[in-house]
Amino acid sequence: MNRKRHIPRRALLLATSALALVACRNALDVTNPKYIDESQLNNPALSNVLLNSAVGALNANYSEFAWFSAIITDEALNATNDFHSGELSQRIVELAQGNIGPYPLLQFSRATADTAAGRLRALSANPKADLKLSRALSYAGFAYVQLAEDVCEAPLNGGPMVSDDSLEHIALSRFKEAITAASGVTSPVADSLVNLARIGAARASLNLGDKAGAIAFATPVPANFVVYADYITSGNTALENSLWFRVNGQNKQLGVHPLMQGLNDPRVRYVTKAVLGHNQTTLLNVPYSPRPFSTFTYVDSTPIQPNSSIEMASGLEARYIRAEAEGPTATTIALVDERRAYGKETGSYSDVMAALREEKRRDFFLSGRRLGDLRRYLRQGVGDFFPSGPHPTKQWGLYGSATCYIVTQDEVNSNPNLAGYTPPATRPPGYSP
Repeated sequence: MNRKRHIPRRALLLATSALALVACRNALDVTNPKYIDESQLNNPALSNVLLNSAVGALNANYSEFAWFSAIITDEALNATNDFHSGELSQRIVELAQGNIGPYPLLQFSRATADTAAGRLRALSANPKADLKLSRALSYAGFAYVQLAEDVCEAPLNGGPMVSDDSLEHIALSRFKEAITAASGVTSPVADSLVNLARIGAARASLNLGDKAGAIAFATPVPANFVVYADYITSGNTALENSLWFRVNGQNKQLGVHPLMQGLNDPRVRYVTKAVLGHNQTTLLNVPYSPRPFSTFTYVDSTPIQPNSSIEMASGLEARYIRAEAEGPTATTIALVDERRAYGKETGSYSDVMAALREEKRRDFFLSGRRLGDLRRYLRQGVGDFFPSGPHPTKQWGLYGSATCYIVTQDEVNSNPNLAGYTPPATRPPGYSP
């Protein structure tokens, strides 16, 4: 195999910021008091800065989370001209891959949002009626959920390993606190913040196997509710959707996985003529804007753009969470039939829950949900739907066995609590890079 190293400029920028976190252990620590002194962060006048830090940390990295969720599942193929990145797409996850995976970005988002929320909590005059605190807590919660869904286990701030379930519990506590902080205010903004936190709490509850909790949180959310991870067209690459870089120009890196092709569904459109990706090995059918993207249109194929914002939470997702938790009820059947009609599907189905899972993978294509869904299905005994057998890039051989990402070698080297950490072997039989 000939996979050379190539990382998009935006990913390099974000990874550099994320790696700094390993050394300082606090996302808001700085070394140059000319810009900001840590004590100033306790000034209520800087509450907007803290809030923007919490929101921005997740927004800036969300499209990369969607990328990493896609390439290890049945959503997308990765043609990055980089040996280690290619292995991720083959479900081979090892410490030797360095910082190629999502771990640094996940931790950067989590630590930044959680630190900002903690400072806002300390500044709040009334934590039971504080909309800034509520929003920051929700974004911290979503950062914890993303970390829990994407990584097998992870330490927090230089501590020992924390299980993915424990990370979900922390996320749930942030969402519950966010609901409390917004419930003491009567306004449309407060209602929106409560619904945002409800969706996060429902998602965490479902991942934890608490079906009753998932139903309770998801049911009140309006069907038309939506919050995006926002992107704009800008010279600042951190403000642009990184998937745009991965589908444009000569060095295309992202293609629709064969298991997602041939659906004839407006939610999963792609260029039908395959082209060689940047590695000059993998054939790619480049995706158009999928349904969760702000640039999606139902009637036309629209390219992914720098300003393609991505749904982070929605009433539609709340309906799916409730349906999965409730089982094959009349409400669940109605949702399946509605989404099948939306996707222009014909024919009948016999297994309601299988049909529900199929509609969800189409509705949330390339939006950072698939890895969490597949891990939950596997953990809760629903089934193993990870791609397996021969990889679509024939030269690569078989798929490996990874179902989640791991910490980086940098984290292991700098964190004494991880001494002796050895991740599970994920290489397929006979694999030789």
